[in-house]
Amino acid sequence: MQGVSLPHLYEGASYRERDHAFGQVMLTLRIATGLTQAGVATRLGVSRKAVGEWEAGISYPNTEHLKLFIALATGHQAFAAGRAGLESD
Repeated sequence: MQGVSLPHLYEGASYRERDHAFGQVMLTLRIATGLTQAGVATRLGVSRKAVGEWEAGISYPNTEHLKLFIALATGHQAFAAGRAGLESD
């Protein structure tokens, strides 16, 4: 590719870094609930693909879906006991 700069080839492409830490938390909580991606998707009113993208760190749930997911995980006691209040310390 003589004379063509690589940045020009990707101009306009929207590649962003994945948020693996967020995705891992979503995956861990979903597994702790005992639900499949499809099960979570049905309960939240989203597609299974959306849940997979959250877990892969590709995208984030909107505020309402995140609240519903937290309520779902709380209802299934997915959060480790004894960790309440650690975030506010």
